[in-house]
Amino acid sequence: MKVRALLADSPAPLAPGDPVETALATLLEHGVAHQPVADENDRLIGLLSEERLLEAADAEAPVRSLLGRRPVSVRPGAHVFDATRSMVQHDLSVLPVAEPITNVGSSAADSAADAAAGGTAADGARAAREYNAASATEAPERYLGVVHRRDLFEQFARMLSAQEPGAILALEAKERDYSLAQLVHLIEQSDVKVLSVASEPADGRGSPRRLTVKLNATDTTRVCHMLEHNGFDIVASFGEQDDEVLERVQEFMRYLEV
Repeated sequence: MKVRALLADSPAPLAPGDPVETALATLLEHGVAHQPVADENDRLIGLLSEERLLEAADAEAPVRSLLGRRPVSVRPGAHVFDATRSMVQHDLSVLPVAEPITNVGSSAADSAADAAAGGTAADGARAAREYNAASATEAPERYLGVVHRRDLFEQFARMLSAQEPGAILALEAKERDYSLAQLVHLIEQSDVKVLSVASEPADGRGSPRRLTVKLNATDTTRVCHMLEHNGFDIVASFGEQDDEVLERVQEFMRYLEV
């Protein structure tokens, strides 16, 4: 799935002249910790965090005075995996979505000057220096919207069939012996289908690869036996049957108490 499928237009980007207190109120209203800043030409010029806003000495100061390095962004045609990597790497609650602006008549310095318009001369000079340094080899970007962290989480839940009924197996396999094709083949030999597979890399040299497999069946006895026989280590098994058994035991205990 591409990022554009999760594109949201709320919260709206801050304008360079918006005061810090307005930005903080917007973050609180939308329950996020980050908000992009775009100029009057819809150019993405910043991404401010709640922490950065709270550090401001003057609540009425324009957010332009807090802008620094070029903001992190993702293209609308990128895969959601790419968006997730950027969001986790930079610990973001929202990730700006933007595309390069082609045939732009103004320079990066003009963009920074526009962003600092109305501020002090020092603000304008500083913003221009910082923006030019960050944008020396990159074109300005047109702001399109944001991707929310919660929307990415929900999308991954769907991709991993988290809401589908069935058991979950936690496995470990030696890195050199691991084969996804073999894993799926062994499971399907037990007349069980694989709904999703999540793979975690080994912690270090010689450590096993960790796998989480979602199945379309709740009884995993035969599958576990088949996998263990072929070198997979079953770390844990989770299924709806476990919940049903626990519920029945609890009902029986309540009956005995009566």
